[in-house]
Amino acid sequence: MKTFFMLIGIIILGVFVIFPSPRPTYLPLELSGVWKSSHPDYAGRTLEISEIMLVFATSEETIDVYFVNNVKKTIEGKQTLFTVSCYRTDNEEETVSFYYNREDGGTIRFRNQKHVTWTKEDGK
Repeated sequence: MKTFFMLIGIIILGVFVIFPSPRPTYLPLELSGVWKSSHPDYAGRTLEISEIMLVFATSEETIDVYFVNNVKKTIEGKQTLFTVSCYRTDNEEETVSFYYNREDGGTIRFRNQKHVTWTKEDGK
């Protein structure tokens, strides 16, 4: 019986070695910093990006923090579509998608708001 349990343990350990869980992917460092939009609807709002977080400052007193779980990257012409699987502190999983264009110092446009351009603050 002892041999049976040892065999089961070895098989389970082997499965984890052969089929490890996928490693999370994060946002590239070139996106890190504070982003602002000149669009009047977003005056005073910022988006702060790091490898592992998205922080939306929706007013001077309110922020929404999203922790990055996984990032998918798709090249579409001169821009890259980032689809970010993330969660908030309440553990609700959400998806945030945006286009990043490296030209002219870099811009971000959210997939659902292509008319709004975000640019990185100088020195960030």
